[in-house]
Amino acid sequence: MEATSMSAVTEVINVAEMVGRTLIDGKVVAEFKCERCDNCERIEILDRAGYQRDVSGTPILWFCGQCRK
Repeated sequence: MEATSMSAVTEVINVAEMVGRTLIDGKVVAEFKCERCDNCERIEILDRAGYQRDVSGTPILWFCGQCRK
């Protein structure tokens, strides 16, 4: 019987750049923007629906999915 090997999946967030990367066996397979929630301060994948805008439409705050509920 052969042993099957599993891939090593890792997610890394560069807080200085606010960019997350998914690595499989050390190779980058995906990159995504992150943002810090202005309410709870967790770092989450950026969801543009989380922006709170002023009357002119300029984004002023960003809330994660948990804080928007």
